[in-house]
Amino acid sequence: MLLWQIGWNVRDRAFWVFIAIIVLVAALCGGIAICWRDQIEFDPASVINDGVDFLIGLLSMIISFWVAEIYWKNKTERERTLIMTYPFEPSQIDPHAYFEAEIDMPYNAVYEAMFYFKGPDGEFTPQLAESFEWSEDGMTLTFNLQEGVKFHDGTDWNAETAKWNFDRLLDMNLGPAGTYAPLIDSVEAVDDYTLALNLKQPTPGLEKEFAGNWSIRFVCPGPVEENKTDDDPWAHEWYKDNMCGTGPYKFVSYEHGQQLSIEKNEDYWGGWDHPGFDKMIERIVPESSTQRVLLEGGEIDMT
Repeated sequence: MLLWQIGWNVRDRAFWVFIAIIVLVAALCGGIAICWRDQIEFDPASVINDGVDFLIGLLSMIISFWVAEIYWKNKTERERTLIMTYPFEPSQIDPHAYFEAEIDMPYNAVYEAMFYFKGPDGEFTPQLAESFEWSEDGMTLTFNLQEGVKFHDGTDWNAETAKWNFDRLLDMNLGPAGTYAPLIDSVEAVDDYTLALNLKQPTPGLEKEFAGNWSIRFVCPGPVEENKTDDDPWAHEWYKDNMCGTGPYKFVSYEHGQQLSIEKNEDYWGGWDHPGFDKMIERIVPESSTQRVLLEGGEIDMT
């Protein structure tokens, strides 16, 4: 249905004149063909009547195909979209301010940590860090970072951007900073892909604090530079309503009191070993009775 797809986007009157001429010629040819088939005398009235009948049949067929295409396109799009509901709206969505369980699925899809706990056994698995190592005195925890990673705004992931994220987290001193501030003395970008945390005291097992929902997640530096102010140097106000990370999904929109939407990141650095959903939508639905109606009606997939 390429013609229709083009037509909806074309406002040039000449285009529609051209289409009208094609339709009239098709109707005329159809009328003549029907007269020839039925051995009817080629008088103007017969040609016009048969042409109109042919045109009606042609338009009916085109409209049927068009409606079917729209139906299957919408059906496929719905099947490729995961829609879920949460009863509460998060107060904000800046991962350096506070983690709220209400947004755990989009949160974990857009933002990534140094490591994560994989599967039912909670296997400690590399994510933005390939590995870690401790100094002999236990005062320095060093991360060897993944190469070839990009943030959604195109910024490269490296030791400098990782350090910048720690600086933002610790300077804002909100939410997750409570885990790290008492322990970290300084953060150092040793080289392009080596990050060192110098600690205030030996803290065995600290690496586990860099996995899981409460661990530091890494945000794009670009939006901070574009949206910071003297009163808000880390653009917390922007990140309260927007998301930008390194994960397999990218932020689309956040409508307060309505829904938060994200879409598949086709350029995800980790690649896709399974199709995944094209979109994920988190709808804010406080009433459990409404959630049930939506679930039973197929308007949502989980709650």
